[in-house]
Amino acid sequence: MADMSREDVSTLIQQEYGPTIIGFSAAGSATLAAARAAGRLVPMGTKVRNMPIATALPTAGWVTESVTTSSGTKPTSKIRWENRQLVAEEVAVILPIHENVVADATEDVLLPMAQMGGQALAVKLDRAVLFGLEKPSSWTSPGLLPAAIAAGQTTQVSVTPGEDDLWGSFNLAAGELAEDGHDPGRAFAPRGIGFRMRNLRNADGSVLLTNVGTDDINGIPTSWVQAADGDGPTWDRSLAEAILIDPSRFVMGLRSDIKVKILTEATITVGGESINLAEKDMLGLRLTARYAYVLGTGITNEGVSTVPVHAVVPA
Repeated sequence: MADMSREDVSTLIQQEYGPTIIGFSAAGSATLAAARAAGRLVPMGTKVRNMPIATALPTAGWVTESVTTSSGTKPTSKIRWENRQLVAEEVAVILPIHENVVADATEDVLLPMAQMGGQALAVKLDRAVLFGLEKPSSWTSPGLLPAAIAAGQTTQVSVTPGEDDLWGSFNLAAGELAEDGHDPGRAFAPRGIGFRMRNLRNADGSVLLTNVGTDDINGIPTSWVQAADGDGPTWDRSLAEAILIDPSRFVMGLRSDIKVKILTEATITVGGESINLAEKDMLGLRLTARYAYVLGTGITNEGVSTVPVHAVVPA
């Protein structure tokens, strides 16, 4: 009498896979994109949301009691508003894995996969918003660093001690942004910058700074940018040491945050090869999110610069 194998009765052995067993908190709360966490986060009920921004401010004037000259007439003025569009675009990844690997693993495999997948989405978002890399074409605002460079709003770090060393250049950049009528209320930087600031020296070799915050630089809240993913580093220090912005003019749209779904019946493409998950006894961890981005370039009360970004660039 022949034995019945597992394959012979496989249709009677049910496997249970919840469609969303891993929520956003597992997928990415610890590895949020710096860009997503930094500015105004606007919920979006559809793909496109319009936001007005003032591009001309009103002016007032003194009025005399004269009834014969124009100085006795109250002046008129106007405000001009222009439209800025938030357009939600999707960022996603599928992580395929054999079901037997999941079953035989002594530790939870899906949770770290979801967390690393969430970090991959965060890295892609930061690259697009901060540096304009692979930025969706519907996001008409430039990335933060390209915007600062195009506006000539950069401060270069000196290699010698002084007011324009790394610490000084950061403060000079914040000051110039403030003088243009913007609030330098948020900075982006790689995590290592705080340690490099602590190692700055006076001309006699003594330590320049004794206290640099872990969540801010000189009182300015700082969003630390994730280091890298499989595509390479998120932050390129050959391009910038830090980026400062006016957070009130930096807007991220949220159509849907990171969602995780387990696929079991789909056909996916891996390395140019189509793989049917069911036929290969595999499952795919699919992570998706939909974000939008816009930089509010508009006139300020100082009327100097409309670009609310300033970058600290290397020597």
